[in-house]
Amino acid sequence: MIRRLYIDNYKCFSNFELRLDKLPCSMIIGSNGSGKSTVAEVLSLFGAIGRGNADINDIMPRYARSVLKTERSSPTITLEIEVGDTTRTWQYSLCVEPDGISYKIVSEKLSRGETVLLDRGKLHLSDTVIAMAVISDETSGARHIADMRSMLAAIYVLRPVPQMMRASAATNTGYFLNVDASNFASWLPNVMAHDNNAYSAFREYLQCVFPDFANVELVNTTVEGRTFMVGFKTGNSGEIVSLGFDRLSDGEKCQFIAASLIALNAHVPNLTVFWDEPDNYITTSEVAYLLPALCNSFQKRGQLIVSSHSREAIVTFGENEIISFKRTNHYLPVRQPQTAQEMRESGLLTGSLDEALQNGDAVS
Repeated sequence: MIRRLYIDNYKCFSNFELRLDKLPCSMIIGSNGSGKSTVAEVLSLFGAIGRGNADINDIMPRYARSVLKTERSSPTITLEIEVGDTTRTWQYSLCVEPDGISYKIVSEKLSRGETVLLDRGKLHLSDTVIAMAVISDETSGARHIADMRSMLAAIYVLRPVPQMMRASAATNTGYFLNVDASNFASWLPNVMAHDNNAYSAFREYLQCVFPDFANVELVNTTVEGRTFMVGFKTGNSGEIVSLGFDRLSDGEKCQFIAASLIALNAHVPNLTVFWDEPDNYITTSEVAYLLPALCNSFQKRGQLIVSSHSREAIVTFGENEIISFKRTNHYLPVRQPQTAQEMRESGLLTGSLDEALQNGDAVS
C-alpha cells in the first residue's frame, strides 16, 4: 500500500504531500489542471522503476520541471514514495535535475525506518542510471530492495482508450497492462494463468454486468495469430455465439478491465491501481456497480485510487476517502490536499457533498 507520496518542483506541484495511509480505496477530485493526472504520471514513473526501467531519461517526461512562482528556486525535482504493509514500511526518494533537454540523478535513497538500504552516493553509477532498477541481488540489503522493487512493480496506472483495445493478441507484449490498455487481449491470459480463482472472480463480475456472458477464449487464426473472443448465450438452448473483443462497445471493454483488475487483485500481492476516470465510457447505473465492486475487492487487499469529475462516481466513496485537489491558477502550485471529511471539520464544506460538487465548492 502507498502510504505517502511527496512531489516537489514537478509540473504543478511544489512541496506537495499526499497521504494515503489507511486508505485502501480513495477518490481524487479536482478541476482540470489541478494535478490529478500528474499524480498518476508520478506513480507510473515509480512503477516503471520497479519493472526495471533503468534510464531516467526513458521514463521522465521532457518537460517535468516546474515553472511555478514559488519562494524556492532550486532546479531539483524531488519524488518520494512510502510504501508498506501491516509489518513493513519503506521510503524511497529520487532527486533529479534538468541537464539541457535531459536529466541527471543527483541523489537516490531507500530506507526502512532509520536504516538506509540503498544510497547511490556509495555506488559507481552513471548519473542517468537508476540504482533501484539495477542493484545486484548480491548487494547488502538486496532482500529489502527486491521487496521494494516488487511493490513498485505492482503499481498499475490506467487511462484506457477502448478504441485502441483490439481483439488480436500478441505473445510478447502482455506481461504488463499498458496505460491505455491497448494490449489488454495479450495481457489478460497472463492474469488468468496465475491462479484458478482468478478466472472465477473475473467471470463472476462479468455475469453480474452481462447476464448472457458465457466465456472468453483465444482462438488461433491464420491472419492475426490469436484472436480474443467473447462468448455470449443466445437463449435457453444453451447455444453460445462468440464475438471478437473489438466488436464490443467502449463501455463494455471498460467493464472487462474492471473484471480483470478484480481477478488480478486476487493473486498479486500489494497491487496498487490508479484508474483515471473509470466512469468515462459507461452509464450512470453501471458506475454505481463498477466502483463499489472494485472497492469491495480492494478493501480486502491491495489499494485502489481513482479520479473523476462525475458526481455519481464521487459520491460512491465516503467523505474520508474523497481527496480534493485545488489550484488557484497556472502559476501557483496545487494546494495541500484535503479529504472531504477534513473540509467539513474545518468548515469549508457545509451541507451535502452532492450540493458542494454541483456548485463547485468542493473542487474550486
